[in-house]
Amino acid sequence: GAAAQGGTGAAAAATAGAAADDTGGACGTASAGSTGSAIPPRTRAVLSLEMARQLAEMKQLPRALGMMKAIQANPAVTGDPATAVAARVTDLEIRAWAVGALAGADARKALDGLMSGANGLPDAASQVRALSRVGAILSRHEQLPPDASRAFLTRAGEALKSVSDAGQRNVLTGDWAVALGEVVLAEATLRARAGAWSKVQAAASQLDTLIRQAPDASSQARLHAIGYQLSEQMGQHEKATQSMTAGLALAAKVASVPERAALLRSMAALSIGAANDKLQAAVAAVQAQAMSRPPLERAQALAQLALLNADAGLRAKAGELSQLAQSTTGLAPADAAVLQADLTARSDLASARVLHGVGLYAESEAILQRVAGFLS
Repeated sequence: GAAAQGGTGAAAAATAGAAADDTGGACGTASAGSTGSAIPPRTRAVLSLEMARQLAEMKQLPRALGMMKAIQANPAVTGDPATAVAARVTDLEIRAWAVGALAGADARKALDGLMSGANGLPDAASQVRALSRVGAILSRHEQLPPDASRAFLTRAGEALKSVSDAGQRNVLTGDWAVALGEVVLAEATLRARAGAWSKVQAAASQLDTLIRQAPDASSQARLHAIGYQLSEQMGQHEKATQSMTAGLALAAKVASVPERAALLRSMAALSIGAANDKLQAAVAAVQAQAMSRPPLERAQALAQLALLNADAGLRAKAGELSQLAQSTTGLAPADAAVLQADLTARSDLASARVLHGVGLYAESEAILQRVAGFLS
């Protein structure tokens, strides 16, 4: 779901040191090996899209684009309309990362192609998703003017009006607000680096406005997580703590335990604060609640908490939670296969990203090769 998506960047490279000596199975899960044959086709496609997306974030762009070409030719993708659209959205995300290497007329041409591609998606909901994600990614490219990313968020806001289902429109509005929050954070980071503190403060005020206007607890909580990161950058540690506390209080209102766990994972990525004491206390509370839930809910919630820690390089805790998720009894065989594949691939991808972030490229590559074999 959207709450599990997190931010556009690799979460918590700053906490990556603990993972640097782990070149084997990631985070206590079964490492990706010869078990890939049991993966349901749609799950394989979704995980392949996630790998391509992460390769792009790691700036392995030719490889990511090549992988996307193979995915989009796969009958399991072309034969499933929802997966086919998801692949088109992911392709646009990867092409947005590629703009980071362009300038001048080449960048403008690429931006025009991205806008055209997003507007060409078959329904308003997928257009909003693509435009929001592309806008957030473009804000990370320092050579682009700020209005480049904001143009995509503006167009996403227009497309929102054409989403007919009220519930879906509400969720997408929240995701759009979070993407705009990511853009505000990226702009503020650049201004802080230039010492333009009055503009950084203006960005913080804009983020506060976004929080007040966000449509639901999930989006407000994610925006507070972005606020935490911004306040930490500004050296306002007390305000950062207030942001984390407020976000976690909102997350606690989410009724579904798996959805709450996914939201905490997203907050950890957006705040770069997975190791924060308050966030880890919330993880422990959701873990305790998950243990008394029906098997599928328990396993899904524990898996999200495991990945929250894996994303941040917190290997010991990730391994503990992963083992708890995989030891859940009473799962239907199909659910167990999806859970195992998801944890295996995503945990290994998290390890590869963390190792890459601390400069251990050969170790990272070994894991990426393993995941590629698992998903092939």
